[in-house]
Amino acid sequence: MTDAGGTIELVGASDAMGRLRALVPLVAAAESGVLLVGEAGTGREHLARLIHAAGPRARKPFDVVGCPGYAWQDGFDELFGGDGRPGVLQTSAEGSVYLSNIDELPLGVQGRLARFVEDAAHGLIRAPRLMACCRRDLGRLVHHGRFRGDLYYRLSVVTVRLPPLRERREDIPLLARHFLKHSARSLGKEIGDILPATLEALMNHRWNGNLAELGSAIQRAAIVEPGNALSLGSLPPPLVKDAWAMAG
Repeated sequence: MTDAGGTIELVGASDAMGRLRALVPLVAAAESGVLLVGEAGTGREHLARLIHAAGPRARKPFDVVGCPGYAWQDGFDELFGGDGRPGVLQTSAEGSVYLSNIDELPLGVQGRLARFVEDAAHGLIRAPRLMACCRRDLGRLVHHGRFRGDLYYRLSVVTVRLPPLRERREDIPLLARHFLKHSARSLGKEIGDILPATLEALMNHRWNGNLAELGSAIQRAAIVEPGNALSLGSLPPPLVKDAWAMAG
């Protein structure tokens, strides 16, 4: 999943990406809640934007609300408004709202959001389409009383898992070349290829930061690369060190 030049793309030839491509139009056409599950950097927000862009609300607002670290009142005010100001659930009622890391939302705000979602489901209020991601297993949090079950079931009508990059290594060459193309273009440089040793280092790295880490590594390499093909020495030092260690 990448976002380049304002266009959101699903890049990759793996089976996992093929299944994801087939799922997107089906999910986009619905109005149900969507829960995106995956590690940080796997492209959860990008996928939410793609679902929005492919659906009937595409021309309406898409807003992102980051839930971690909210005090009760702050979370309530951003979502529902306060002091005469509307919240994002009102200003984006015709569009979509993406709740990032909803497992961090305070329980009190969860209760108010659950009521809002229930009212919307019965047509009592205008409401945005809600999509969310989480860092932790929401089902387990529900079991332990740390997340509201009624809200969980409304948000997880469709649950989509985004695989980490280490589970689809066959996509790394395509992704690396995709990131390189856009990085080189933005820098005004002509870097048209990736040398075999460089590609091998990229394939062997674990990529705990997933797409975000790969994109950053390629951007850094494009900045410092003096030639017209991405060389091993242009990669971030930890990758180079790991490649030399494996070669030795």
